[in-house]
Amino acid sequence: MPDAGPASNEDTLGGFEGLCEVPHEVAAALRAVAARPDELRSFRPHALARTALAAASVTPVNTEVLTAVCKQVAATDADGLAEYDPGDLTALVWALAAASHRDVAVMAAVGWQLAERAWEFCTDDLAKVVLAFAELRLSHQAMMATVSMEVMWKIDQFSAHSLAQVAESCARLDYCKEPMFDWLAARVIGRMEDYCPEDLASVMWAFAQASIKHEALCNSVAAEVGRRMPELEECEFSRLVWAFDKLGVAPRSITQPLFHPDFNPHD
Repeated sequence: MPDAGPASNEDTLGGFEGLCEVPHEVAAALRAVAARPDELRSFRPHALARTALAAASVTPVNTEVLTAVCKQVAATDADGLAEYDPGDLTALVWALAAASHRDVAVMAAVGWQLAERAWEFCTDDLAKVVLAFAELRLSHQAMMATVSMEVMWKIDQFSAHSLAQVAESCARLDYCKEPMFDWLAARVIGRMEDYCPEDLASVMWAFAQASIKHEALCNSVAAEVGRRMPELEECEFSRLVWAFDKLGVAPRSITQPLFHPDFNPHD
């Protein structure tokens, strides 16, 4: 049988998963697309999303290709965007966030897609999309309303880290609806052992930023922090101190600095 021949730029870029350094052949395909951006018009949704991810992954970011991808996505109608699967939409906005590439039109288009079919997204992808919007400081009210419902519906499917990400992202976007935060609190309290100190700090920061004082959560997190104080990094401890102070709560494990090894030179 004859050799298959070299892969096309679309195939090469479409195979990039963003889990490693950008391979030489992917970098070469990016340069080729930068020289001929019209080639992107023929790319399928998956390849277009992965091209954005590759463009955001090289150093420095290939803004030429990223801009060209955004132009192509922005020109796509709702029916065309419906052909993107949830993983591709997630990869696209994740790329924009990683590159600090604030394309409002593309993010809005993705927001509407999520508002219409959030049920298709797995919990990790939901968390990543909301985080991407928070990183770019862009709020999409229809998307957030749908996402908050999905969070409550799928609360037991979220990993501890993903749920902490959702809480923090919602607070950063100033989307702080008490029903969702009540469900978040109940889930965290019930599975406290699953949450690392970083995640607990993120959750408490989110509740404080939202000015939602949930006494049961505060008490449970304070007790857990007291048990795991040696595990806390200084930045996590600082976030917890700020959060409890803003909420007007003063648990001994947080307010007594000698409990933290960083403040005890005699240990």
